[in-house]
Amino acid sequence: MQPYMVQKITDAAGRTVQEFSPTVRRRVISEQTSATMRELMEYTVTDGNGKNAAVKGYRVGGKSGTSQKLDSADEKARIASFVAAAPMDAPRLAVLVCLDEPHSWTTAGGSLSAPVAAAVLRDSLEYLGVLPQNTD
Repeated sequence: MQPYMVQKITDAAGRTVQEFSPTVRRRVISEQTSATMRELMEYTVTDGNGKNAAVKGYRVGGKSGTSQKLDSADEKARIASFVAAAPMDAPRLAVLVCLDEPHSWTTAGGSLSAPVAAAVLRDSLEYLGVLPQNTD
């Protein structure tokens, strides 16, 4: 998809002057590869180190990350990250949470960033009117 920043422009009376929509540019991966990656990412949340990204009623997928920070005087400095998407059957949202030099007992993205990603997904899916699909 071609990125765009503005959905619509309105005048002072609230009437739409101009509207923008996503434009498909090209397919970058096959449907099969996409399905495989969604399955692997969902496994990370259901059975892997991304369990903290789970959102009740939604199929969530994700990938954790912990990276060394090379521009810090502290050689133990890390960035804890987690990327998540939902719902996994037809993703509507993708979220990336990066915590720069977290001061915690751990720097693991699945422990620190995943719960933040879950909160953003939960609130955003509700805002978008995406109804929960399962309640297990």
